[in-house]
Amino acid sequence: MAQIESGMDGGGWRQFLDGKAIHAGDMLEIELFGQWLPARYEMDYHARQGLIYICLFLPRDDEAIVLKIRDTMDFRWPSRE
Repeated sequence: MAQIESGMDGGGWRQFLDGKAIHAGDMLEIELFGQWLPARYEMDYHARQGLIYICLFLPRDDEAIVLKIRDTMDFRWPSRE
């Protein structure tokens, strides 16, 4: 588990997890309440703010919680099992 870090690469400002660039639409896992949950990464480039979408599996497919990424949040890349 690790925190998301901000930095620069050839494409400009970006965020990284475990040294690997994160792209809009990438699937990550976030630890909440002691459990790892699947989440989709998105970016508000104007605000330079990463956002994470967590699916709630509610009756409507488009229902999700959207969180601003904070330094205290723990993430990991999904396991490939």
